[in-house]
Amino acid sequence: ALGYQGSLNGGGNYTDKVSGWGGIDLSLKKKKTSAFGNFYSGTWNNSNSFNTRTNYLTTPSSLLSTGSGRNDGYWIWGQGGLEYDPVEGQSFGFEGSVGTGKWYNNDNGRAENLNSLGVLSSFYTQAGNRDGLWENLTGNIYYNDKINELGREFNADVTLSRNRNKMNMKLFKQDYDANGNPVNSTPLDQRDSSEAVNYNLNIQADYTHPLNQSSKIETGYKSTYRINDNEFKSDTLDYSL
Repeated sequence: ALGYQGSLNGGGNYTDKVSGWGGIDLSLKKKKTSAFGNFYSGTWNNSNSFNTRTNYLTTPSSLLSTGSGRNDGYWIWGQGGLEYDPVEGQSFGFEGSVGTGKWYNNDNGRAENLNSLGVLSSFYTQAGNRDGLWENLTGNIYYNDKINELGREFNADVTLSRNRNKMNMKLFKQDYDANGNPVNSTPLDQRDSSEAVNYNLNIQADYTHPLNQSSKIETGYKSTYRINDNEFKSDTLDYSL
């Protein structure tokens, strides 16, 4: 006989754009075999704005800052597994998961310097754009064996995972005098990027052997292997070339 369960879930909201999430859960079992799976995905959209004023006392002046920005992106996640039980107390199987997503962020601002009389003396504008990507992948193979009812058992599993994070950033800033003329012809133009990739491998095995009702022998093996690869780049436009 085949037994199964399933469900659908979701939600959403609306501000100036629609965003939401949804997914499905499934589980199946037939005789000595069982399986499960989950899959979800979603998006988000957020906007923001700010208006601040900072007053300085030592050299009477003020800094008036205004700006707005937006952040949006999407994500996808899923996991699944399969298990087989050849005899009672014994099982082996596989589980895995995968997730990924990307985000975008941009903001634009203006900062005005006011003298003690509240008159504009200079200002600058700034525009920033950032985007990022994340990914993760995990796989696990396991074996469990309850050898007898006295507590003798053996368990082993191997897990491998990979994680990746990537980010890009652009920043442009220009200074102006009180009349709106550029102070210089070399505005800040900066580009940064980073990427980190990590691998993790875990291997573990445990064995338990009871000697009597009050004592037992436990032994096992565990090891972890890691590889980390990180890269960062920062470029600023050189106007002398």
